[in-house]
Amino acid sequence: MNRMTRKLTAALLALCLCASLMLPAAAADSSADPDFLKAEALKVMGLLKGSDQGYELDRAPTRIEAVIMLIRLLGEENEALYSTEEYTHPFVDAPGWEGASDYLAYAYSTGLTTGVDATHFDPEATASAQMFATFVLRALGYEDGDQGSVWDKWQSLLESGVAVPDDVDLNSFLRGDMVSLCYAALDAQVQGTELTLAEKLVEDGHVSDLALRIGRVITGQEVTADSELSDIMAYLYASVRDDLSVSYMSETAMTPENVEGFLGTDEVEFVEGLAVEPMMLAQAHSVCLVRLPEGADVEAAKQTIRENVNPRKWICVGVDESNVYVESIDNLVLLAMDNNCGAGIAAAFRALDGSLLTPDANGMIKLGDTYIESPSAMDRDSITRFAEKMIALRDQNFSDNNVYLSIIPDKSYYARDEIANYLNHESMTAALREWLYDWNMVELSGAMELSDYYLTDPHWDQQDILDVVDLLGEAMGFAIDHDAFSAESYDGFVGSYGRLVQDIEPETITWLHSSYTDAATVDNMQTPDGTMVYNTDLLGSDTAYNVFLSGLSPLTVIESPEAERDKHLVLFSDSYGSSLAPLLLEQYSRITVVDLRFMPSNMLSQYVDFEGADVLMLFGAAVVNNSSILK
Repeated sequence: MNRMTRKLTAALLALCLCASLMLPAAAADSSADPDFLKAEALKVMGLLKGSDQGYELDRAPTRIEAVIMLIRLLGEENEALYSTEEYTHPFVDAPGWEGASDYLAYAYSTGLTTGVDATHFDPEATASAQMFATFVLRALGYEDGDQGSVWDKWQSLLESGVAVPDDVDLNSFLRGDMVSLCYAALDAQVQGTELTLAEKLVEDGHVSDLALRIGRVITGQEVTADSELSDIMAYLYASVRDDLSVSYMSETAMTPENVEGFLGTDEVEFVEGLAVEPMMLAQAHSVCLVRLPEGADVEAAKQTIRENVNPRKWICVGVDESNVYVESIDNLVLLAMDNNCGAGIAAAFRALDGSLLTPDANGMIKLGDTYIESPSAMDRDSITRFAEKMIALRDQNFSDNNVYLSIIPDKSYYARDEIANYLNHESMTAALREWLYDWNMVELSGAMELSDYYLTDPHWDQQDILDVVDLLGEAMGFAIDHDAFSAESYDGFVGSYGRLVQDIEPETITWLHSSYTDAATVDNMQTPDGTMVYNTDLLGSDTAYNVFLSGLSPLTVIESPEAERDKHLVLFSDSYGSSLAPLLLEQYSRITVVDLRFMPSNMLSQYVDFEGADVLMLFGAAVVNNSSILK
């Protein structure tokens, strides 16, 4: 890389790096707010939708919002919005957004509300606690009578008919109070019936029993592997509620007569079973829970299901084999098939297994002496974006080069038999192969194990990845001499988990040098003073892993004058690549390391010469699962 050119634009790329590293200040954890959880529950039930600003629990509700909530509590939203009957209203101030006039027309025509005068509703005015409580009471069947109107008696009726939570402020009434009051009303008895409002909504088909149970789980109902299958199913769907709507899902009790349609076989003996699949929706999705008899051969039953289930049974749509999950806890078996949220459902199921380790409040798991950060559920959309990014890069920059792709398994993958949540490497690479079917993908998982990663960090330990280099060499046409390396170490290394684990024990970091690394020079755009392959000045810092090539940079060029071949490698990678590249200097006279988290793709042609170069795309699974960070 020409140093003058680098100096002219280093500031620009440094800004890219800094912008990528700057994180917003941590927001308050809304998931711990009871009103937020109730809002989430009501959303699953179809009783609350929120806006692009979220649930806005800290502002006062408007009059039209109160009317809409009443209509939903009555189970009449579809009637209001889609009925063939002509409902009308006289209000000239109805909002212009879609559906607003329909809500008002239904509410006015059915006598649910009147305006502030004959022609005005004043939709954006604040809804008082009295107004909203009156609406809730009307949803519960309370009517005006000889003893007075619901409007006048709202406080006494509310006190006697609804278990209003103590935190509901009827004097300074906010949307959070509205949500809490609505949720409490679900357990109140509907006048003239023996049903609660929740039971009536389910009986009338306005809310599904599954959605109701999911809401109960969201708001704190405890579920274990010994719970009713219906409650376990609700727990599973609660875990993926942001990725999947249950509006069109139908539950079916499994019987000897219908079990083959769900499991692909009738040869698995079971005590009880429950399945959820789409109804009136063209989506490849199936979740089954089966409880086997005591003493049953669970592994044999799981194998029978794996061998017989048909993930393309829907014919026109299907689930990839890599997104079929068969898990078990004691004699309880899960079959989950979904291309987008199957992994999340499987992870939630595994979390019910008391024998598996679960993360602490910081998302960390301690397994023996090593620490593992619990990963996010596999994101199919992110994997697709990653594949599309790789294809675009190749087509635009190096379509005639030898190109290789390897995905480094997440550390959690090698602890999958002992932790509840892991990033499934097979599923991820299978999903990539759907897109990159003509690429030369070098599979690394068989050459690694958990001990190849640092104890306090997610990265691999350089001294333990020579087998990985051998695998890459077999595919790329080179071989390195293991005996050419000698090790040096530093004993005070604490990796990135030090920010998440208090009083974490330091470990040893080791780097391998050779005559090739000693003779090489490094041009790190982000750290121009770091000209050595191993920058030992950084060992005492809180980023000691930056000993490799001086750390993060949009672009790093290594010149290896002692290399055995006059060959150029362009290595697209994340921080894993900085410890791999030094091991390749025996075989490549120049290695250009590109980090697409910080280097904009449209600037590659200005900095990288691909002529005759081998190209290796080497990324950790976490980047593939969060590919929006690639520029």
